[in-house]
Amino acid sequence: MTTPQNPLFDLGNQLLAQVPSRLDTGSVTTPAGKTGVLTFRNASTTLTLFVAVEDLRNWAALMNDLAAELGGGLTVASAADVAALSAAELRNGKRP
Repeated sequence: MTTPQNPLFDLGNQLLAQVPSRLDTGSVTTPAGKTGVLTFRNASTTLTLFVAVEDLRNWAALMNDLAAELGGGLTVASAADVAALSAAELRNGKRP
């Protein structure tokens, strides 16, 4: 028996629509050490998450996959990933 997958949002909620949104990022030092901060904002919601580095890497991969699925050219990469590519590779469209 399989478990049905939950939808990404409440399909019956007529208030949900595509609206302008904003993502702010940063880092803070907590008693547990340095951590990433993501704040998502739109007209009705502000959501702030404290995220570990490994989770940020996993989320970046998910965002890359989603952008590719939507036909976009988004590539989330670190400065080290970009620095590892030569200028010629970047000019030729190679991505990290």
